[in-house]
Amino acid sequence: MPQATVEPPRPREDPGRTAGALLVANAVPDLALHLEGTPDEAIATAVASIREHDWRSSLPADPAAIRGRALPLALPAGAGAWEDGFADALLALARAIPLGEARPDPGAVAVVGLPVDRLEADRLADVAEVARLLGAIGLRVVASWPSGAASGALAEAASARFVVSLPYGRAAAAALAARTGAAVVDAGLPFGLGGTAAWLRAVGAATGREALAEQAAKRDLDRIVPRLEWVVPLWTLHRRVAFAGDRLLAGPFAAALRELGAEAVEWPCPGAAPDLVVGPRPVVEAAIASGRPHLEWGFPSPAAHALNPAPRLGFDGVPHVIEAMINRLSLCEVLAGIDLQRGR
Repeated sequence: MPQATVEPPRPREDPGRTAGALLVANAVPDLALHLEGTPDEAIATAVASIREHDWRSSLPADPAAIRGRALPLALPAGAGAWEDGFADALLALARAIPLGEARPDPGAVAVVGLPVDRLEADRLADVAEVARLLGAIGLRVVASWPSGAASGALAEAASARFVVSLPYGRAAAAALAARTGAAVVDAGLPFGLGGTAAWLRAVGAATGREALAEQAAKRDLDRIVPRLEWVVPLWTLHRRVAFAGDRLLAGPFAAALRELGAEAVEWPCPGAAPDLVVGPRPVVEAAIASGRPHLEWGFPSPAAHALNPAPRLGFDGVPHVIEAMINRLSLCEVLAGIDLQRGR
């Protein structure tokens, strides 16, 4: 008789839209959110998830304290993933934050939509990496939304000539630019080698810095690519990696895998089992139940924290992402070998 296929359990519901909005409050220390129609119990549950995910969280455990901060924003409640709530909160902030008189500086940019889901060293390294990339083409970042800075620092966006929009904050970037008269630059997400190079070139083209962008991309590719050449044949070629959790990162992640000779597959995977499952805690729990190698990555990840800078974005993010995956693959292979020896 053919062997029955055991379907892996589907991951539990993610923390959802409420948690996404609160992630922005977590990353803007003086921000208050009034989540209309959302009971305190749901807010408390989301806050608990964030505080487990972010050991440096700025959120108090008491929902009443969150509602009582300096800059109240009204947000509608509703179903959705954390990315939706994150975008909601950034849009409300862009509409309500006091900006003062707009005085655009030709070389100044504001970056809106950085996926800062915690204040640990990994996500703050993403803020620094995006600023480094823009600095390499002669642009000065005057405000990063969000970045752990208070609303007064975010208001420096009023002096930006350009608003660089990342996918997590497109509506907010448009709303902010409408208030300040800045030009919006939407170049996608700087993730992976090719993705970051394309992003940098697109920003360069939109800001009149095409030659600088080409030079900067070449310098970083020449610096990073040689460090990865041995990795492809040993660890990534023909690997199948299931990625789940962050829908805005899924496409760039798949493209980055293709650069390394690997393939991105769905999770749960209808075909052959993947070599590695990458995703947040609910996805990891399903992978564990299915006996698949797994890497906890994304929000929420209460078992994975960062004391040292480890960006995901930009050229400098590439080796960190690959390092995390191949170390987990290596560990799982070692553990499988130990189990095999014990079975004998």
